[in-house]
Amino acid sequence: MENNVVEIVSFKLNPGVEKNAFLESNIAVEEFVKTLPGILYRSLCCNEETGEWSDIVYWQTMADAKHAQQAFMQSECCGKLMQLIDPESVSMQHTEVLAALECCVQAESA
Repeated sequence: MENNVVEIVSFKLNPGVEKNAFLESNIAVEEFVKTLPGILYRSLCCNEETGEWSDIVYWQTMADAKHAQQAFMQSECCGKLMQLIDPESVSMQHTEVLAALECCVQAESA
């Protein structure tokens, strides 16, 4: 069985781009990402001190992650989001999940 994959993209916004404008543009991207095969989880984080953002996505397989990467580059809404990002600041990595803690399970109500 193939391990799940984590995609981590780090980046900074272009000078003058406000956080709220970026988050507004991200709404369409979230809707797009939800349609991609193999999506398990996505979070978008920002370090307020450094201005560095992290987009963290869990995929079922590496093939799903690679397919999503190609689909992202061809998507109009993703292209609009990318215009807000400093291309020189972008780094991306895909890594296999080797261990995981199920910490987000809701407790059954009594």
